[in-house]
Amino acid sequence: MKQRYLLIFPLVILFMVASPTMAGNPIINGGFEDPDIPNNSLANATPTGWTGVNWFFDGQVGNPAIWPSGSSEGRQYATTGLLASTNFRISEFYQLVSITWDATATAKTSASLPVQYNVSLMDAATDASIISNIYYASGGLAGYQTWESESLMPIGMPIEEGDYRLEFSCSGLQGENLLIDNVVAEEVLAEVSQTPEPASMVLLLAGSLVALKRRRRKN
Repeated sequence: MKQRYLLIFPLVILFMVASPTMAGNPIINGGFEDPDIPNNSLANATPTGWTGVNWFFDGQVGNPAIWPSGSSEGRQYATTGLLASTNFRISEFYQLVSITWDATATAKTSASLPVQYNVSLMDAATDASIISNIYYASGGLAGYQTWESESLMPIGMPIEEGDYRLEFSCSGLQGENLLIDNVVAEEVLAEVSQTPEPASMVLLLAGSLVALKRRRRKN
C-alpha cells in the first residue's frame, strides 16, 4: 500500500500545480448589496466600494413602467450615471482572466434605441487604459427586461499584481437608463505558479521511483 502512495503522490502534486486555481472576486460590492436598502425602494447614495453611482435599487423597486422586476443577482442593482468606477487589486501570484457583469436598461429604451456604454480597465496609478470596449443594453417591455451577461477579456495581455480601476461610462442621459449588477473580476493563479518546468516534474517522479526501489530492497 505504501508503495502505491509513493507513485500516486507525485501525480497528485502534478494535478494540483497544473490545474488553474480560481481566487475570490477582488471587486468590492460587485452586487451592490451594501449598504442595504429597504424593500421596494431606491437610494440616492453611493454603494460601498464605488464612485459615480448615484442611484441603486432594491430588486422590486419603483415605477413599474420603467424598472425591471428584479436584479440579476442578490436583491439590489445600480445605475451607472455618466461614469461609475471601482478600484480593485490583483494579488501577488495571480492573473486577471476576465471581468464579467450583467446589464439591462430601463423601459425608456428598446432594441432599436439601446443604451451605448463603454467599459474600461485602467491602471489605477497612471490612469493608462489597458483595454476598453463598447457595449449595448436595451430595456424592452417594462418589468420584463432581460439581464444580459457581458465580459471584458484582456486577451494576450496578462494582468498581474497591481492596482486597477474598472469604469462604466455613458454619454448624456443614457447613464440614467443603464443598469448593472453582479460585477466580477475572475482571477487564477499565475502560470509561473501553476505549471512546473518539465525538468522539475522529471526530478519529482524520479525521486519517487528511487524511494520506491529502496523500500523494495529493504523488504
